[in-house]
Amino acid sequence: MARSKPWAALLATALSAAALALPAGPTRAATTDDNPSVLAGQTESGQAIPCTARTDGIEVCHGSLGAKGAPDLRLKSFDGTALDIYVTLPAGYRPGTAKR
Repeated sequence: MARSKPWAALLATALSAAALALPAGPTRAATTDDNPSVLAGQTESGQAIPCTARTDGIEVCHGSLGAKGAPDLRLKSFDGTALDIYVTLPAGYRPGTAKR
């Protein structure tokens, strides 16, 4: 008989709830210098997470606690535990241009 793993069910429930709490896709806001940012209003500080373009055009957005005095760019979660997050956007991505 297999041993029960209650933590696995709890983890699955927590991940499902976190997925439902996130927007359907990365919400994107433009900054003043046209560098993209994502998840405005979804971080602990409420500020958007800025993205950086790599040399191949892929944009990487990293939300974390940051240095002292910097805004808390960790993602809000359903249970109050702030989460570090990485969002990767394809090269050339712009809002409303996704191909279906």
